[in-house]
Amino acid sequence: MISNAITFLIALAGLINALPVIGMVSGRRIERLYAVEIKGPDLAILMRHRAVLFGLLGGFMIYAAFNPALWLAACVIGLVSMASFIMLAWMTGGYNAALRKVVWIDIAGIIPVLVALALMAI
Repeated sequence: MISNAITFLIALAGLINALPVIGMVSGRRIERLYAVEIKGPDLAILMRHRAVLFGLLGGFMIYAAFNPALWLAACVIGLVSMASFIMLAWMTGGYNAALRKVVWIDIAGIIPVLVALALMAI
């Protein structure tokens, strides 16, 4: 029962982390997703690569959700990823409404990770 809950929680957090992978399709998609203007191919490449990395992170977390030996690693990398974005946004400030939404999504995404960690400690 607890293991099923942990699997679900880590997979949920993995899905949340994987959602930005859609940005790898084009710079325009990223502009719409984050309400930012991507000027030039350099920034487009960096942001599209960022989308790929989120796909990898989320994909790993979803895979790990079904492999108990990887649960802790998945929780740690998911927690570090989401918490670091929240912290960077908080320290920088002045971000737009779309990024504020991402901050709240990451806050929401941390919750299943923390619950999974708590269940693992039982």
